[in-house]
Amino acid sequence: VGDWSSDVCSSDLVKHMSVYALTLEEGTPLAKRVEEGKTILPNDDEVADFLDIAANILENHGLNRYEVSNFAVRGFESAHNCGYWSDEEYIGLGAGAHSYLKTKDGVDPLPARVRFAQPRDLNAYIAGVNCAEAFDMIPRAEMRALSDKDVWNESVMLGLRMTKGVPEELLEGRIPQELRSFFKNENGRIFLTRGGMAVMNGILIRILQI
Repeated sequence: VGDWSSDVCSSDLVKHMSVYALTLEEGTPLAKRVEEGKTILPNDDEVADFLDIAANILENHGLNRYEVSNFAVRGFESAHNCGYWSDEEYIGLGAGAHSYLKTKDGVDPLPARVRFAQPRDLNAYIAGVNCAEAFDMIPRAEMRALSDKDVWNESVMLGLRMTKGVPEELLEGRIPQELRSFFKNENGRIFLTRGGMAVMNGILIRILQI
């Protein structure tokens, strides 16, 4: 860790880094080794400790955490990801691409926010594009209008991934007493502490509207 942190994490060399805990995928050679006891994975507490060590190393080298899994030198945050986590609209072009719209023209709001996807099959996508006279006439593989509950859940789930958190009114009266130590409230915004980010999934299960 010492050599890696001093040689690789210099902000002169690296401006952005993502850090994720391992997700064990079923059917992989590693999953088989774990099942057979040949490879021992760290437990949840050890994983949290390792992530904490990584966060300290990165921040000591000028890469500040701006999202639960992402660190960057100030000004080098991922614009694409920040837009997604901040509820900005986006349009996906191409087979299998996903889009999210909440306005008709970037200004006028739609009756409901909409998520939709293009067909994954390339030939079906091409045929749909060739038959359409405008983008909104291209056949969709799936389309879903978000309910008020959907919008609230997504705002909380995505917003709490960011270190800047969410407006305090969004979570007013929603945080159980036993979870409040995982949150901070500053300048009208509520955000997760570092300890809260380590157990974010468990927290979201408790506060999201099912």
